Amino acid sequence: MWSPFRELGDAVAREWRAHDFGEDAFVGIAVRRLSEAACLDEVDALELAARAASEPVLPAQTDLDARFGQPPLTLYSTSRFHMTLLYWLESTTSIHEHAFQGAFRVLHGSSLHSSWRFDESARISGRLLLGRTTRLRSEVLAVGDVRPILPGARGAHALFHLDQPSATLVVRTRSDPGAQPQYEYCPPSLSVNPFDEDPSLTRRLQLLHLLRQEDEKGLREAVRRSLATDDLVSAVTVLLDVCGLDLDGAFTEEAIGLVADRRAEFADPLRAAAREVVRDHRLTALRRRVNSPEARLVLALALNGLDRRGSLDAFAARYGADPVGRMAAGIGDLLSQADGIDPVEPLPEILRLLLGGSPAERVVHDLGGRPEYHPRLIEKITDILLRSPTLQRLFR
Repeated sequence: MWSPFRELGDAVAREWRAHDFGEDAFVGIAVRRLSEAACLDEVDALELAARAASEPVLPAQTDLDARFGQPPLTLYSTSRFHMTLLYWLESTTSIHEHAFQGAFRVLHGSSLHSSWRFDESARISGRLLLGRTTRLRSEVLAVGDVRPILPGARGAHALFHLDQPSATLVVRTRSDPGAQPQYEYCPPSLSVNPFDEDPSLTRRLQLLHLLRQEDEKGLREAVRRSLATDDLVSAVTVLLDVCGLDLDGAFTEEAIGLVADRRAEFADPLRAAAREVVRDHRLTALRRRVNSPEARLVLALALNGLDRRGSLDAFAARYGADPVGRMAAGIGDLLSQADGIDPVEPLPEILRLLLGGSPAERVVHDLGGRPEYHPRLIEKITDILLRSPTLQRLFR
């Protein structure tokens, strides 16, 4: 079972040794070896998981806490690099940098892959930066696609896994000292270092999750005390975690204000990032309730902030013909499965017109003039769609 991966790992090790284990050489080696490995075409990721689950002894495993992967299965390991198959069920990755380098290949499923940039404007500490986050490009990855993993800010990216499960084979160095610290981005304005852990703060966050389940009143009191007394960086860490707990909007806004009002010069970027975390958490939570592949792609596009043109390009790349129709169907499925809205006429036709680039006034004029539709109905539905926090960027 392990022989194809052992052969691939040995080939990477030999070639890298010929380059004296220079970090700059590893990315090219990993990309080429993963791209040329015909043996990977025959790998069934789920069969491999089933067989590995019954093996008495596995290759040396990394990331035993499964912080990245659901779970990760290490297939080859040396003191300098390892090869790990990452399974994904419901997760979507944060926008993150890497403190290592290498390459990955999609073995099962598909993903929306986006590359990002962060331009720093102010530094509260090495754990928290302020600035501007920009999405550089997005693409749909399918089985067989290989991409490099670049260290530091050059490789900042995020993946939204469209299929359940998805599986990605990663060949990566253990670390790259020149790429520390490893930041995560919180659009539109924050960059944080989640790996600079404070044991007390880590345990406190875990206790907040317990209180979320068992004592919401106690949770609110604990959050207020923390945000009022913590140092600013710790308070931001608590706040970003609280924004993902799906609390009511009034308390979440109160929590945001407790942190943002402490430093007037940082108030606006802190508010913007915290509100985006709330929005992204709600969109990600919808993934568990959505089964349609088209609807999942709509969610991925909304999370990554793609506009109408970019979204239609993504649908065309994944499905080929009629991207407008497929995307309209995906939005209809999303509204049906997530909000209980039955996508009957005139909703699909309104969606097709908006995605085709028609302004709201034109949609109302064209459909409202038909005898079967009342203009006020068309106007109301169109307005709801254009104001939807989930969908409004997709019509831009």
